[in-house]
Amino acid sequence: MSAILPFTLPRRLLPLLLLLSLSPGARAQPAAKVAVSFQVTVPATTPADATLHVAGNMNGWNPGDPQWKLRRQADGTWSGQFPLESGYALQFKLTRGSWETVEKDAKGGELPNRTVEAGPATAVRVQVECWRDQAPAPEVTHTVSGDLRLVEGFAMPQLGTTRTLRILLPPGYETSGRRYPVLYMHDAQNLFDAATSFAGEWEVDETLAKLCASGELPPMIVVGIDHGGKERLAEYSPYRDERIPTPKGDAYADFLVKTLKPWVDRTYRTQPEAAHTALAGSSLGGLISLHTVLRHPGVFGKAACFSSSFWVGGRRMLKEAAAANPDPALRLYLDIGDREAGAPADSHQAVQDTLDVAEALRLRGVRADRLMVQVAGGARHTESAWAARLPAALRWLFQAAP
Repeated sequence: MSAILPFTLPRRLLPLLLLLSLSPGARAQPAAKVAVSFQVTVPATTPADATLHVAGNMNGWNPGDPQWKLRRQADGTWSGQFPLESGYALQFKLTRGSWETVEKDAKGGELPNRTVEAGPATAVRVQVECWRDQAPAPEVTHTVSGDLRLVEGFAMPQLGTTRTLRILLPPGYETSGRRYPVLYMHDAQNLFDAATSFAGEWEVDETLAKLCASGELPPMIVVGIDHGGKERLAEYSPYRDERIPTPKGDAYADFLVKTLKPWVDRTYRTQPEAAHTALAGSSLGGLISLHTVLRHPGVFGKAACFSSSFWVGGRRMLKEAAAANPDPALRLYLDIGDREAGAPADSHQAVQDTLDVAEALRLRGVRADRLMVQVAGGARHTESAWAARLPAALRWLFQAAP
C-alpha cells in the first residue's frame, strides 16, 4: 500500500495519514549486530593480482569499498566476515573493484542481485561463474521504442570530461513545428533500454508513449545524461561524505544549468521556460536533482526525486532545505519506499528523512499545493520500483497547469 498526498497537513499529522509508526523526530532503535561470513569460489581465469569486493545496499553499491574487501585463501577461495544488523535484508554483487569487473552468469548475462537476511552465524557461499571483462558477448535484446538519439562525447567543461546523452524525441517531432516541454533525467543507461541498464530499466519511452497517447500528458522531449561509472558517487553528491571524499555535485549541477540546458534549447524546439522544464532522478540522482533546483532556482520549475539519498553528508540536505530560497513556482515530487534499506531502522530513517526535507521546504516557501510526497508501501530501492512510480510522478509534474 502506498500513501500519496499533497503536502497540505501539519507534519505532526502525517504519521497517522501514512499509517506508519513515525512521529516527528522519532528514530527507530538499531538491531543487534551479527557477523555475516562470505566464502567465494572464483573462475580459474581470475587474475592473480585481483582484489574482490562485496558491493550492495549496505555500502551504497560501492564496487571497490575497502571496508568490504575479501581475502584470498591458500586454497584459492576468498573469504571475509562483516558486521550487519540482525535481520538486515542484504542485496549484493561481487566485483573485482569496479562495475566493469562485476560478476556475470556463465553466458555473460546480467545477474539479479544476490540476497540474504543477516542472522546469527549467517554464512554466504557464492560461486562466481564469470567476470564482466572476461565474459562472452551476451545476446543483446534492445527494448527502445520511439525516436531515441545518442549524442556521444558531449563536453562537460565543469567536470573536465565527456558524456553520452540519450535524447528521446516525441512522435511527429520532425514535422510538427511545435515546441515541447523538456524532462532531464540522470542515469540514462537505465531509462530506455534493458540492453544498457545495470539492474533493469525505467521504461520511460513506453510510459510516455502510453500517457501521451491517452492524453494524460503532453508530448515532451526527454534528455537522459549517462552516469559516469566510477564517478557517479562524486558527480551526484554535493556534500563530502566518508564514502565520497571529493564531491563534484556542484560542478555537475552547474553543467546542467550552464552547458547542457542552453545547448538543448539551441538544438531542439523546446519550451525553455522553467514552468516547462523538469529534472528527475533516483537515489543519488534524486539528491542531485533537488540540490540543483535549490542551487539554481528558476531554471527547472519541476523536479521528481525518487528514493533520494538524503543520508549523504550526515543528512546535509535537511540543512540545505531549511536555509533554501526556492522558486515560489517550483512543483516538486518526493517519494520513498518503506523498505528501501536492508535494516528496518534504516528504512524507517529514510522515510523520516524524506518527510523532514519536505517539511523544511514547505516552511521555506514551497507551496503545499505544489508539493507531493509519496511513501510507497513495500517498495525497495530498485529500478523496477521507480519505474512503477514514474507515471504518478509525471502526471503530478506535467498534468496540471504550470
